[in-house]
Amino acid sequence: MIPQGTVLARVIWNILPFDNAVVIGKFKGSQLPAKVREGHSIDPDREYTLATTDFTAANQASEGQFGVSGLAFRAPMRCNATWSSIGSRRRRFLE
Repeated sequence: MIPQGTVLARVIWNILPFDNAVVIGKFKGSQLPAKVREGHSIDPDREYTLATTDFTAANQASEGQFGVSGLAFRAPMRCNATWSSIGSRRRRFLE
């Protein structure tokens, strides 16, 4: 989970160290996998936006991932695009 507020470059780097793509889906709280709901108060009728890697989305039924199948995600956003949007903050972080 990424906390609300300012997203720091190191947070992105920690969750996306590989050249994965980010995929996004919108799901009702009742559709969210238990691993996502764990420890959070979720309204079953509210719509949530879930972002994950293309690897996790493609292997979502795996026990090491979400443990469910049937979640539909939109076309991926390349990790490089994510880093480009962070811009110089990444360079400062990696130096």
